[in-house]
Amino acid sequence: MNPGAATLDPVRASTLVLLFAGLSSSCASPPPGPAAGLPPDFALTVRSRGATNPHCDYEVTVDASGRVSYAITHFGRTVGNRRGEAEADAGTMRALWSAVAGSGIFDLPASLPPEEGKDDRGEVLFRVRAGGRRREVLADRAGTPGLDAILRAVYDAVPRRAWWVPGEPPP
Repeated sequence: MNPGAATLDPVRASTLVLLFAGLSSSCASPPPGPAAGLPPDFALTVRSRGATNPHCDYEVTVDASGRVSYAITHFGRTVGNRRGEAEADAGTMRALWSAVAGSGIFDLPASLPPEEGKDDRGEVLFRVRAGGRRREVLADRAGTPGLDAILRAVYDAVPRRAWWVPGEPPP
């Protein structure tokens, strides 16, 4: 033992340990919860198939807690799959809910025909639940303005690395 070193009795040492443990736990971020205004039963699944630009099929599911699960299959020169889960932050969830709420999806017909001559864009299925309501809409991948905002918000909710085509540099 170092003769010049200060010593603490065991009671003071344990008090300091508890004090620092309490301070560090109070600084921790709270677990993510529903964003303001987001219905607690909110869930959205977007499934895109058959698009040629970009060359990928994907399915993304987001729920009110901010949990995002995704499965993306890339086609083209390099084929590859990206699957995983992530947590969307409160800002991303607010943007997603804003896009869904502003889209009028609950009032759209169940099937929207593709635009004339735009068959190469594939189709996208939107499945949403919010506020006790459910709706499923099958649409052209890029032909309904309100639904395009949902696609952009879903793109932002998925980690960027998942959208990268395997074997090519990041965008």
